[in-house]
Amino acid sequence: QVADNGKRSPALLGQVVHPAGCAAARLSYVTPASALDSENITGLVEHLTVHIGSRGATHLLAETNDQDDAFELLRKAGFATYARQRIWQISGQLAGEGEPTQWKTAKSSDIINMRSLYANLVPGLVQGVEAPPASQLRGLLYRQDDEALAYMDIKYGPRGILIQPLIHPDMDHIAARLVYLFNNLPYRRSRPVYINIRSYHSWLEPALEDLGAEAGPRQAVMV
Repeated sequence: QVADNGKRSPALLGQVVHPAGCAAARLSYVTPASALDSENITGLVEHLTVHIGSRGATHLLAETNDQDDAFELLRKAGFATYARQRIWQISGQLAGEGEPTQWKTAKSSDIINMRSLYANLVPGLVQGVEAPPASQLRGLLYRQDDEALAYMDIKYGPRGILIQPLIHPDMDHIAARLVYLFNNLPYRRSRPVYINIRSYHSWLEPALEDLGAEAGPRQAVMV
């Protein structure tokens, strides 16, 4: 891009991830910071939106620290905040006595229970953007008295494991059950675990803090 003074400004690069068949695509990154201004990012977002639209996506999502300049720039480019979150990191084994809990690998037959849990816990504003899984589940389900009270969506990566929790407030002994889960997470090996706590699950944060988890910065989740 050439500015009014005739000087060429650095190119702005961005990456979007869009799994086939999903309604939402996710903005992975925008770089470099030296080229990040409202005019450049608006043009980039429009360009990416055209491409994901041709693939069948209806939403473009982004996450940014709500104190960063990028937050205001994304708002000017048409993004709106629909949730807040903080990602907590757990390294190594947690101290304390974990309570043995029947966390079981979720199966396709559990999809109705998971959707019921999702409908009861997730605000309507978020449900309008992030739909629950349509079929395949990839996490652990916890039942108490034949009622599903928790579901942990788990994503494994080479440098860590990300968990998105859905936990009903009726679940008792939360801290002890989390200790048991994190210390016995399948295929964890030595990788750190990250748990994404949305604002509607903020009541879990004191328990994570007591367990020694480290909190990341507060983020805006935008669409």
